[in-house]
Amino acid sequence: MKSLLVFRLLILIFLMICHSFQDGMNGETGHVSGGDKRNRRISECPAIFDNKCQCRRQPYPHHESEEQFVVNCTNSRFTETTMLEDLPEETEVLIFTGNMLNELEDNIFDFKIDHKNLKYIDFSNNHITFIRGQTFHRVRNVETLILNFNDLEITDHYQRNRIFSNFNNLKYLHLTDAFTDRYNASAYYMLSLQDIFIESNLTKLERLHLEQNEIFTIGSNASIFCPLKSLKHLYLSDNKLSDIEFEIDCLKDLNHIDVRYNMISRLSHDAMERLNKFVGVGNPLSVNLKDNPLVCDCRSRDFLEWLLKCSIKMDNIESYICTDGFPRSVVNEEIVKVDLQEISCPGLGSKYSSDTVGFLSFLIVFMLIVLVVFGFYHKKRLATLVQPLVNDLTRKVGYRGLAHEETPAEVNV
Repeated sequence: MKSLLVFRLLILIFLMICHSFQDGMNGETGHVSGGDKRNRRISECPAIFDNKCQCRRQPYPHHESEEQFVVNCTNSRFTETTMLEDLPEETEVLIFTGNMLNELEDNIFDFKIDHKNLKYIDFSNNHITFIRGQTFHRVRNVETLILNFNDLEITDHYQRNRIFSNFNNLKYLHLTDAFTDRYNASAYYMLSLQDIFIESNLTKLERLHLEQNEIFTIGSNASIFCPLKSLKHLYLSDNKLSDIEFEIDCLKDLNHIDVRYNMISRLSHDAMERLNKFVGVGNPLSVNLKDNPLVCDCRSRDFLEWLLKCSIKMDNIESYICTDGFPRSVVNEEIVKVDLQEISCPGLGSKYSSDTVGFLSFLIVFMLIVLVVFGFYHKKRLATLVQPLVNDLTRKVGYRGLAHEETPAEVNV
């Protein structure tokens, strides 16, 4: 019995030694098990990325699934995109921000690889000025494209009408502070942007961000957003708009307009009619006018009444403030607390706010003081200039008097 136990113990020790020897050989020869090989593959980027990026599977909050294969090249200081030709085929999220790219060349992704898993691209803050019409290929499943904080020029011969044409399933487009400040947005790139929307066929786009782009007006192209047939959320905050002047009846799915932090003092009659018509056919809509310089005076009474009674959901309406108005007691008052029967204007028929009238009065008085001071310090020079004019005028008056005296009086017989 003891011999049998000793024999079994020897066999067990022998098997343990063999197993340890095999593991040592695997370590020396570089053999990695299937699971270890997969972990290594998803935690390292291809060599062309120069160890400046991370390529791994990790949780990513912008998507529903718990883990995504993420390629993150944040602040890598790349000046070109050639490494993206070797983007891992399994990539689902590409973060390529904080670089110095200037211009995106054609086919930045390998044209032979169908990146069917790629859903999210972030090219923010890359100093991009030009995007070629053939830059993006094999991106048909991308749902989110972010180009915030770049310096895009899309005017004249720099216009690229088809830069988004291969994003067949794009849902979310972020263009916050995306365009150059060297041109007037309203006069130039808003027209080009409408052409891009038409040519790119973004029929599945649900959310468009155009914040912080110095947009003064939509201008004559009121139908700029009509090609975006599925648009639900439109973000135009932090611009310089004075009205909601774009068409919305062509956007049947639109349910939110964000125009916070603009220059809206009151909405025009046309804008109110347009919004009423949209919700009048059963379309739910919310509008956010918070932090605009709203004016509470007699010229705004119709707008304020509409604001408080319309069928549109006014987001954060309790925080809307009268930044100007008459009487002055309504200034800085919450609009929901203002008695609309008491608001008036500083003068009958006046076209200006009280602040404007005050400023103009100050300007007139200031100019008068400047003229008086100027005349006092240059009175001798002014006298030499004015005296000949006075003498000439006096001489002419004298001649006219003599002529009148020399005319014989009419005598009636």
